[in-house]
Amino acid sequence: MKHFDYCPHRDACKVCQFFEQYAVKTVINAYCQGDYQTCQRYQYREAGQPIPDNLLPAGFQVEAVD
Repeated sequence: MKHFDYCPHRDACKVCQFFEQYAVKTVINAYCQGDYQTCQRYQYREAGQPIPDNLLPAGFQVEAVD
């Protein structure tokens, strides 16, 4: 996988901040406050299975980011 560096202006970028906040709210609304039974993390917990740290609610596993 190709490594990409972050833009040096990322922390001050209003668009980047907006998208980070929007993404978090979207996931919470969809899985934590909405139809939480579809969350793969919820399903693992209900089944008594260990939950991988990198497991997203939709069931995809993501690679760690440096």
